[in-house]
Amino acid sequence: MADFPHPLISTSVNISGKEAMNRIVNIKEYFGEKIPLLIRDPDLDKERDPSGSTVIKVDRNDKLHLLREGKLSFSAIKDTIHHMS
Repeated sequence: MADFPHPLISTSVNISGKEAMNRIVNIKEYFGEKIPLLIRDPDLDKERDPSGSTVIKVDRNDKLHLLREGKLSFSAIKDTIHHMS
């Protein structure tokens, strides 16, 4: 396996239009050998906490747009950003 010098980030494992796969067994069943390594972070264990990630878009005018609300509310994100500026 080649070294990859950048972090990998994922919001969820899902197929567009279908429910997110929250259990490693389901991911393995669907993707099979296409994914050679799965790492589960016990602190972010989706098997115990099925809530998804909050996904936002920041446009060229620095305006925030909610794409999907998850465990962290959109209002909490906006409040945090507001207090940082």
